[in-house]
Amino acid sequence: MSGDMPFDEMRSALKHIRRCYRERFGRNPYFAELLHALQATVEANPSAYVADTPLPSLERLVESVGGETPFEHIDPGDYVGALDATSDGFLVFPRVPPTETPTRDSAVLRGQVIETEKGHLCCYAILSPSITDNMARSLIRQCVLQDLLGYNIVDSEIANRFEKIDE
Repeated sequence: MSGDMPFDEMRSALKHIRRCYRERFGRNPYFAELLHALQATVEANPSAYVADTPLPSLERLVESVGGETPFEHIDPGDYVGALDATSDGFLVFPRVPPTETPTRDSAVLRGQVIETEKGHLCCYAILSPSITDNMARSLIRQCVLQDLLGYNIVDSEIANRFEKIDE
């Protein structure tokens, strides 16, 4: 607590939003996502929230903080992690209807989680050109560490390190 009530309230709200992102996406929010949420909330009724008129555009806000490139977003809810039957690692697949079984060829990631004294080392290979490093790490946190292996990634202070391996 800082003693500055608006600052303390904002910090509390950000902690709650961070928790929601970690539960849903397996990662902290991007700054641009926080700005978007703030902009959308204020835009609904500007005079109820701020003294500014007119409001700056979201694009201008993001550019002003150095966010010229779009953030990478992937919804881990659209994917599922599974143990790899041919190794001691994992695979991540796009979620399919219950009547279908994902094939090894449809995997977007493969890798291995190694427990160390300092946390988890996640070695991974990206198998799909549509998946970026940041997306892969988000999928590993949510689909593998939390959903498949049952680690508490939301409250845990355990360090997760990532190492991309070449295919």
